[in-house]
Amino acid sequence: DGNPCTADSCTGGTCAHTPLADGAACSAAGFCSAGTCLPQLCVPGSMCCDASGNFMTKGTKCGTQVVLKTLYECDSTALGGSILKQEYYASCVGTAANCSNAAADLVWDPPVWLTKQACGPLNYCHVSGPTDPGLCNQTPP
Repeated sequence: DGNPCTADSCTGGTCAHTPLADGAACSAAGFCSAGTCLPQLCVPGSMCCDASGNFMTKGTKCGTQVVLKTLYECDSTALGGSILKQEYYASCVGTAANCSNAAADLVWDPPVWLTKQACGPLNYCHVSGPTDPGLCNQTPP
């Protein structure tokens, strides 16, 4: 049938055109989807495409590396605690060539809490909510 997304065969005068699996290569820069050859959507060099033209894994940090969201917490409510922070960045979603800034797609890097400020042995850590950068003082929480 001339469709690059089918495997053609003829037996006893009867021909069959079996669709290839979705994702099968159908041209130098295309892939099969529901029996149709689509152009390659992931161009190597795009933010979320690898050198082979594959979408990067969901959750891969990408883009301008600008911090899009920062969260804070105390590591302890006892004397000598520290204010910790997480920094969130845009990420790849696994199905698109561009980064996503959507809240659900943000990833934190490094994937551990970082110490923003050590309060010292005579101070307590105070963070009133996840977006409050916090402070250290001698008043117990």
